Amino acid sequence: MRYLMQGFMLLMVAMSLMACSDPLEYQITVTKSGEGLVTGGSTIHCGDTCSGTYTQAQWVPFATTLKAHNTSDWDFLGWSSATGDRCGPDPQCTVPLPTRCVEWGPALCSEYEGSSGSAHAVFQPKGTIVSQDWYGLQTMCWVNDTGFLSCWNMANAPSVFDADEVKIGSESAGCVRTGNSFTCWGALADEAPAQLTSVDDFVVTRYFACALGGGEVACWSMDGSLPDLSNPVAIWGDDARVCARDDTGDQCWGVGFDGQTRVPPLNQPSLIDVTGSRSCALDGDGIQCWDRSGLSVSIPLIAQNPRQFGTSAPAFDEPHYCLLDDAGLRCFNAAGGLVELPVALADSSSFELSENGRLCGQDSSGVDCTLLGIASEPVRYEALLNPTAWDYSNDDNGGCTASGNQLQCWRRSGDFWPASEVEGWELSIANPSLMYVDRHSWCVAGTAGLSCQGRSDDKLLIASQPQGLQNITAMDSTDEVRCVIHDGQLSCWGQSEFGVTEVPPLSNPRQVQVGYYHACALDDSGVVCWGEKLENQ
Repeated sequence: MRYLMQGFMLLMVAMSLMACSDPLEYQITVTKSGEGLVTGGSTIHCGDTCSGTYTQAQWVPFATTLKAHNTSDWDFLGWSSATGDRCGPDPQCTVPLPTRCVEWGPALCSEYEGSSGSAHAVFQPKGTIVSQDWYGLQTMCWVNDTGFLSCWNMANAPSVFDADEVKIGSESAGCVRTGNSFTCWGALADEAPAQLTSVDDFVVTRYFACALGGGEVACWSMDGSLPDLSNPVAIWGDDARVCARDDTGDQCWGVGFDGQTRVPPLNQPSLIDVTGSRSCALDGDGIQCWDRSGLSVSIPLIAQNPRQFGTSAPAFDEPHYCLLDDAGLRCFNAAGGLVELPVALADSSSFELSENGRLCGQDSSGVDCTLLGIASEPVRYEALLNPTAWDYSNDDNGGCTASGNQLQCWRRSGDFWPASEVEGWELSIANPSLMYVDRHSWCVAGTAGLSCQGRSDDKLLIASQPQGLQNITAMDSTDEVRCVIHDGQLSCWGQSEFGVTEVPPLSNPRQVQVGYYHACALDDSGVVCWGEKLENQ
C-alpha cells in the first residue's frame, strides 16, 4: 500500500508538471489621461497599441515593465495608485501579474492561467501649471493655461473653470479656490464655506481646511474649536495641523496638537514608551501616560526591577500596558485590571507588544503570540535557539530572531518582506543585542555597529544612515525616522516634518522611543520629549 501511494503521488506530480509545460498568456492594458506615449517591450506602443499579450513559462513569476515618454505637446506627470507598486512620478513602472490556479486535481493544481492587469498614465499639456500631492498617490490635479481644473484618481472631484488655486490633502480630499469662494471634495465637501469676504491664503490638511482673509481665520470639517487669534497675518500647515501668526506669536491647532511632548511631573521614571499620539512612562508610582488632556492614564503599581515596558495604541479597541520585572510578565487593561495571560507566555524572558495589542513572548526555544483582550490559544513560532536579539513588527505582520550570524523570520499575515527575502542572509554583525523589524526592513545592532536591509520603501532611510556608529545600546524606529543611542549619545535621521530628527540636548540617554509625531528619551534628567515642530515646543 505504501508503494502504491508513493506511485500515486508521483503520478500526480508528473501530471502537474505536464500541465505546467505550456506557456501561459498574460494581458496588459494601458489607459491614459492626455496624449503622451507609453511603451512596454515589443508589444505595447500606446500611441496606437495600448493592450498586448505576453507569454511566459509557468512557475516563473511574470511582470511587465512599462515606460512613459514625453511628446512634443505633452509631459508625463505620474501613474495612478492602481498601477504597479505605487510607481508615482517615476516614468518606468513594473506591473506584476500573478498566475492563478483554475482547476485543482486530487492533490495539486492541474490547470493554470495567466492574469490580466492595467496601468493608467497621466500626461499634462506642456506649460501646464501643476498643483499636485503624491502622498498616498490618491489625488492629482492640474490647472491648465486656460484656467480649467482637472483631477483624476478621485471620485467626486470637481471640474471647474477659472480656478485660481488648488490644494490637496493626503486623504483624497482637496479644495479649489475661485476668487473668494471654495469648491471642495472628499471629506471636506460638506462644510466648505461658499463665500468669504476675502482670501489671502488657505491650507488643506488630511482632516480639515482653513482660510485666512480680512484678519480672520475660518476652518471647516474640523473637530474642536479655533484658538483665540488676534489679528492673524499668516497661515500655514502640514499633514495634520494648521498654524497662524498673530499679535501674540504663533498658535497651532489640529490633530497633532496632542500634548505628548509636555511631560508631567514623574516619580523617578525607569522606562518609557511612545505609541500613536501618546507618551507613557513607568515610574515609582506606576504607569503614567499623557496626551492633549495632560495626564490621561495613571495605574498605580510597584514594579520590581523592571526590564521592559510597552503599550498598545489607544486607537484600537482597548489599550493595554505590559511590563516585565522580577514578578514576571504582567499586562493591564485601560482600567488598571490585571489581564490573564496564557500559560505559554508565563516564562517569557522578553516580550514585544504591537500597536493593535498583539503580545509576543520569547523563551529559549521560540516565540508565543496572542491578541490581548481576546480569549484564544497563543500561536507558537519555533525560533533560533537562544537568540541574542529579536523583534515583532509593530504592524502585526511578523517577526525575526537573530543568533550568531543567522537570521530567521516568520510571517503572521500581510506584506512582510523580511520573511520572504531573509533566506540566505548572513548577518554582518554577529550576536547582535538589538533588532528592529517592520514590514519592509530589518536592522540589527550592537557594540560592532548597525546593519540594516530593506526593500525599495526603505531605501532613503537606509541611505541617510550616519556612518561609523559603534557601541549601540538602544534603538527604535518608524518607517520614516530611526534613532539609536551610541557611545552615550542619541542620533536620529530620516524624514520628519514634525522635528523628530532634531534631538534636543540630553544627559547620558539610555532609552529612546520614536513615534510619527514625536519622540521621547530617558536620560539623567528624566523623560525628555520633542517633535510637534509646528507648535514651537
